[in-house]
Amino acid sequence: MTDSSEPRTALTRPLSTVAAVGLAASVVSALWARGASTPFWGTAVGAVVAVVQLLAVAYWVRSALGPGGNVLWRVLFSLLKLAVLFGGLGWLILAKVVPAVPFLFGYAALPLGIVVAQLTAGAAPTRNHSIERTR
Repeated sequence: MTDSSEPRTALTRPLSTVAAVGLAASVVSALWARGASTPFWGTAVGAVVAVVQLLAVAYWVRSALGPGGNVLWRVLFSLLKLAVLFGGLGWLILAKVVPAVPFLFGYAALPLGIVVAQLTAGAAPTRNHSIERTR
């Protein structure tokens, strides 16, 4: 594997797990509401926002930990991401596009998906950092 494909490969499991948890939450909300579409769409929008948020944070971390780069760009990107997240969330809820509670259930796919991805990843390879003493 090349160095450029490793970050994408490392992000595949959490992204797919967050999306799967969001899809499961959307289906459960539709079943719970007995076919009403409002809770389903609210949960689905929350799950999509969770996946996009994970992508944005992964992009930011990759650029922050990478070589060089402009610190001002990272700060502006962080502020823009937060403004879009909170401004968009506020608009969606205040304009009654999606209800708040189903949206939060969908957004809960982000931490739950990350935890499930870590639990199902298996054990990480360990390195032996012990120093052998010579006589």
